[in-house]
Amino acid sequence: MKRHILPAAIAGGSFLIAATALVTIDAPLASAAGTTPANSVSVTNQISHPLSENALGLSLDKNLKPTATVTKKAVPASTQMTLQDKLDLGPKKWTGAPIVHPEGGYINSNVSRWANVVLVAMKDRHIPRKYLPGILSQMQQESMGDPNAVNNYDSNAAMGTPSKGLLQVIAPTYQTYAAKGLSNPKYLTNPYANVYASLGYVKDSYGMSKFESWNSGANQAY
Repeated sequence: MKRHILPAAIAGGSFLIAATALVTIDAPLASAAGTTPANSVSVTNQISHPLSENALGLSLDKNLKPTATVTKKAVPASTQMTLQDKLDLGPKKWTGAPIVHPEGGYINSNVSRWANVVLVAMKDRHIPRKYLPGILSQMQQESMGDPNAVNNYDSNAAMGTPSKGLLQVIAPTYQTYAAKGLSNPKYLTNPYANVYASLGYVKDSYGMSKFESWNSGANQAY
């Protein structure tokens, strides 16, 4: 048997010869006398006309529809988001398992509603998800989940730079650790921007040990 490689495509139940794909057809070799058996197909290198399925000795199921499988690489959620998407993140009721407070009980719902924002900032800061309970418990202590909270009573306030936002960060610290493009203090109380800068400060100043201590229930001011 001689093997021929033909450019081919299948459309609408007909077998079409085209230049966009290849099909392999096993056809009997011509006899020594130069004749071609009746049930064989004579081919050349360039064929552009359609052949019926009967001419090729094929039986195609007219009800068979072509299918395609597309595999997409998994991408972390936060990397699919634009900076504006992150700024637009708002409170969202936590629908996962109840988040246990390190000191017992559960994280207040006014705080857990920001868990989705915190998780995005944690991923962007390369902070393991296991530290979510401790970070939320610190937020509960700092602002009780109020993104517009302002501390007007401590030494920072006395110097004209009160702590603000979900994790109570002062403007100079915020500007140092703000996400790229968000260093303007006008973003300081934006939930994502505030948490991103605060976590960056904690990670840079104390390392992961501070998150460990928050997870253990030691929620000191920072």
